[in-house]
Amino acid sequence: AIVGLGETDYPALYQAAREKRPGHEPATAEALAQDAFERALADAGLERSDIDGLSVSLIYGGPTPDELSDQLGINPAFKTTASGLMAGPLPMVCAAIAEGKASTVAMVYAAASRSINRQYGGKTYTGDQAGSGLPTSYYYYHPWGFSSQAAHWALIAQRYLSLFGYEEADLGAVAMQLRQNAMAYANAIMRTPMTQED
Repeated sequence: AIVGLGETDYPALYQAAREKRPGHEPATAEALAQDAFERALADAGLERSDIDGLSVSLIYGGPTPDELSDQLGINPAFKTTASGLMAGPLPMVCAAIAEGKASTVAMVYAAASRSINRQYGGKTYTGDQAGSGLPTSYYYYHPWGFSSQAAHWALIAQRYLSLFGYEEADLGAVAMQLRQNAMAYANAIMRTPMTQED
């Protein structure tokens, strides 16, 4: 069972970065992880001593599970590093619980893109960033200019439209539904009403 959820103030962080507010410093992976962890702990009504497992998924680098455990003030017996969003770590955590390695696992994910000046598309990352969670597919598709998520999705969308005989405007209903969902969620970034014409 998922008993607690914690999110950072990503809409405020996003807005501060977009507006280039004086004195604004992008959040580090450690800061994002700390905020989300504290909120999840409070949401679950748990104590730090209840946490006996930690799954760490910090895209583009960050502390190790041992280092993050110290920063979070916990001492879990089970610790693991997992890559990607929660779809990757979740099966690993479920297996660890089933095997008796832990009973209450904090799953921490953070992508501190702004603090490392990560640009989406057009740039290949090397050195320390190359081995710290960057999607490897970018390297395969760079020769054709597919260096961002938008490029990947655009290709998939074009294939779908061609295969099923739809027009780009037909996908407007999807965008409108996603915006409706976001408008109902106080922590969403894009909450301005949107019409089919928009």
